[in-house]
Amino acid sequence: MKRIILAVAVLALVAPGLGQAEQTSYRPAYALGPQGGDTNNTFMVDPETGEMTVIRHQLAGISGGLGCGGSGGFANFKVNHSGTNIREVSVQYQDAVIDPYTWINVGVRQGTEYVGTWVQRGLTTGNGQVRVLLAKPVSGDIEVWFGIQVSSACPNIDGGTALFTAVHVFEN
Repeated sequence: MKRIILAVAVLALVAPGLGQAEQTSYRPAYALGPQGGDTNNTFMVDPETGEMTVIRHQLAGISGGLGCGGSGGFANFKVNHSGTNIREVSVQYQDAVIDPYTWINVGVRQGTEYVGTWVQRGLTTGNGQVRVLLAKPVSGDIEVWFGIQVSSACPNIDGGTALFTAVHVFEN
């Protein structure tokens, strides 16, 4: 009986701390991350506010209207974090208008390797978040890249805009 009472007492002291994650949050200003695409893309990227717009405007095909040559646009912000047992990253956005051929992407890198990615595809409007659950916890320095990417370089007008309001890194 004493063992049961002792076990219950230990659990009462230890259990409240189990499963609770420590959260670090980042808000604008962000660092600029990678950006690219051909001349048929327009970028409006403001790291001070977290606002980002990527528009693809190619009305005629590069190879006589038959091909999808070129490169759809992408832009990213970047956050650096150093921690222990990092298991999840989430990126919050608001006022988003993302067409079905454009997406919000989030990548978590350690060194030159991606340790987690998520792409939110399809029509997106309003406020939300993109969560990246890492396959296994990592410790040390990570970079979080997040932004907007147009999926296609075919003749089209596609794009999206969003205000990235916060990046949360969870450790335990």
